[in-house]
Amino acid sequence: MCFKCVYPKGLTGWLLVLALVAVFASVLVGLVYAPAMPVARAETLKGRVDYYGEHEGSKAQGPQQNGFLGRVTDGRTGKGLGGATVSVPSKGFKTQTDGSGAYRIREGVLDTQKPMILSVEKDGYAPFSITIRQSQSPPMQLKLTQLASGIVLDSQLRHLGDGSYAPASSGAGKMRLPAQGIALQIPFRLNGHPVSDKPTLVIGSIIGLDTMMAHTVEGNPMGVSAGPLLVMVNGRQVAAIQVNGDGQRIQVPASALNPSGQNMLTVQTGYQVKGYTAWGEQQLDYDDMELMHLTLYP
Repeated sequence: MCFKCVYPKGLTGWLLVLALVAVFASVLVGLVYAPAMPVARAETLKGRVDYYGEHEGSKAQGPQQNGFLGRVTDGRTGKGLGGATVSVPSKGFKTQTDGSGAYRIREGVLDTQKPMILSVEKDGYAPFSITIRQSQSPPMQLKLTQLASGIVLDSQLRHLGDGSYAPASSGAGKMRLPAQGIALQIPFRLNGHPVSDKPTLVIGSIIGLDTMMAHTVEGNPMGVSAGPLLVMVNGRQVAAIQVNGDGQRIQVPASALNPSGQNMLTVQTGYQVKGYTAWGEQQLDYDDMELMHLTLYP
C-alpha cells in the first residue's frame, strides 16, 4: 500500500484523523464499561400473612400477574364485589376491584417484614382490614359484610403517640405516618338508629401496642411496657385494650350513648413513665401505635 496515498495532508487532514480516533476510542470505552441491560423477571411475593379477619386462602379468578392477587366477595352470597377499594394506607397504595372482585397489589408494596394494615371498603358494607406481617404469594379472598345498622365513625389510618420510640418498642422503625397526637376524638350522632341492649364498637385493626400482654402474646422481649389503649364514650371508659389484632369488638353500655344528641368517641394511647424532672414531675413516653376503622353497631 502507498503510504503517501493515506498520509494526511495539511491541518485539515490531521484534524480529521484525530476526530476519527476520538470516535473510535469512545465506542471502545462504551463497550467495555456499559452496564448490563436489565432483564425483565416475573416474580411473586413470598412469605406469609398473619390475620384475624374474615378471609379465605382460595385463589382469585383471572390471570396471575406480578404482585399480590386477591379477590373481594360478599360474605353472604359469595359473589365478587366490583368497585371495592383496596388500600395499604401506610404505603400510599390504593386500587379497586374489577367486575369479578379481583384486585392486584403491585409487587414491592407488601414486600416487608414490618406489620402494616390492608384495608377494604365499599359503599353499603362494613369496612374491613387485616394486619399484614409478611408478604405472601398465594392469592387471598376477603369477605365483606353488609353494613345494615352500623355507623362508620372513622375509616382513616391513625397513628397515635408522640413520635418518640424506645429501642425495644413495637413501633420502633415501623410506624410510617407521623403521629397525630396522643388521642383521637370523633363526634357522632346516632341519627335515629335504635339503641340495643348491647351496642358494639368494632376496631378494624390495631398494631404497635407496647403493653405487657401484647409483648407476651407476640413473643417479643420485654424491653418496654406501656399502659393500654383507652376507649371512652362521652367521657366514660368502656375499654382498656391490651393486645394488637383485627376485628376487636368492644361492648358499649347503652347508658353511655346519647340517642338524640351529640356523642363523643375518644381513643387515647397508653404511656410509660420514663423519668422525673428536677421538680418531681413525671416524664411520660406515650406509646406509638396505629389503628384503622371504627364502626359502631348501636
